[in-house]
Amino acid sequence: MKKTAFPFLIFPILLFLSYPPINAGFIGWIAFIPFFWGLENKSSKEAFFYSLFSGYVFYSLHLWWLTNITRLGTVVLIFYLSLYFALFGLLVKKLTYSLLLPSFWIVLEWIRAYLFTGFPWSPLANTQFLYPYFLRILPFTGFYGLSYILLLFNLLLYLYIRKKEKKYLVVALTLPLVFLFLGSNSAEKKGSISLGIIGGNFSQEEKWQKDSKEKIFSYYACSAYSLKDADLIILPESAIPTIINQDEKMLRSITNLSNRIKAPLLMGILSKEEGHLYNSVFLIDGDGIESMYRKIKLVPFGEYLPLKRFFPFLKRVAKGVGNFSPGKDFNLFQVKNTKFATLICFENIFPQFARKFSSPGFWVVITDDSSFKSKAAAWQHFSHSVMRAAEFSKPLVQVSNMGVSGGVNAKGKIISLLKETGGQKITIAPSYRKTLYARFGDWFVFLQVFIIFLVFSLHLHRGRRRQSGVQRQNS
Repeated sequence: MKKTAFPFLIFPILLFLSYPPINAGFIGWIAFIPFFWGLENKSSKEAFFYSLFSGYVFYSLHLWWLTNITRLGTVVLIFYLSLYFALFGLLVKKLTYSLLLPSFWIVLEWIRAYLFTGFPWSPLANTQFLYPYFLRILPFTGFYGLSYILLLFNLLLYLYIRKKEKKYLVVALTLPLVFLFLGSNSAEKKGSISLGIIGGNFSQEEKWQKDSKEKIFSYYACSAYSLKDADLIILPESAIPTIINQDEKMLRSITNLSNRIKAPLLMGILSKEEGHLYNSVFLIDGDGIESMYRKIKLVPFGEYLPLKRFFPFLKRVAKGVGNFSPGKDFNLFQVKNTKFATLICFENIFPQFARKFSSPGFWVVITDDSSFKSKAAAWQHFSHSVMRAAEFSKPLVQVSNMGVSGGVNAKGKIISLLKETGGQKITIAPSYRKTLYARFGDWFVFLQVFIIFLVFSLHLHRGRRRQSGVQRQNS
């Protein structure tokens, strides 16, 4: 390998180590230094392609588990995500290490969260999900503020190393102190709720075998008995392999279980109405179905096939893709006079989506990570739940089949993890605080767009003034 490519190999490896499953988040504060160094003396074309290479190496390491679902789709997705690195590398060259670069970075993260249905998986801020101290900024700016500070810190350290000017080092070392002034992210709380969570350990192949639902229900029922004094018992996504509104026998079994343990059950089960199949979650008590929520944010090429109406050949290429319909209503559930919202599977990676639920007291995330066949994927997924808890200052519990199940408090601190399958109780204090991010959303990103526009407008104005001054002198 050529010497000039070395920094572009070191950078993605360092970045990979910052994320789950390695969880060396402190490396995220210096990971970009080799990247900036490698771009020195590169042409714009070289900067684009070397940065593209770095992005491809990083995402190949970070998202390798997607090959368990789709190999072709993984290659295409990794190339697409790598383009954001390439664009950022090009900006580094064009702006010659300007302090505007962190602003451009989070604008790119924002675009990735929305473009082509959005895929905001593992933004830079997620490298810090194990450090509640740094999550204090999230209630104000969302994860974008933390991504901004991380990139700015990297850039300032690089400028200090190259220019030997202490001002860069002083500002860089001051940045972590900013979090002291953000407080401890305290939240308005009222009462407490005891939640029983039951993790699953059923592969997709095992789950959908003939006559498997009775065995699976028996497992969850036995686990529920050990949690019968909880206020609510939560099961994973698609916990029992059936279509609940077409399976009266199973619905009676669940209702009877709720009566015996004297606790309602929240569980993911498929439902079907008017020919439409829904990935749903139901709250079932001793009287039957009390309320439900249908998943709205479906997984493209997983739960549905985008553009199949316009490109029929995709049905042949993308075999095994589900045919789910999206729900429409952001329904809340209620337990002990406290409302809560449930996010299904990868809905938890979209903070802009979570904002659409009307002021829940706490979050529940149910997921089935068995398709990933990877602990790395499960921990990456869970890191997003930690970020959502901190952004909205609300406790959160995640319950997973073959993934990570546990609880997070309103400060983004992990308070409990279910290390094995079975049941566990978690006591939470619902939070009714509405954070700045919950109120105003991605305002911090829009502020950076305004700053970028303002700086470039001033630069253009000064250029025109200098040009007109030169013209007057020549005349």
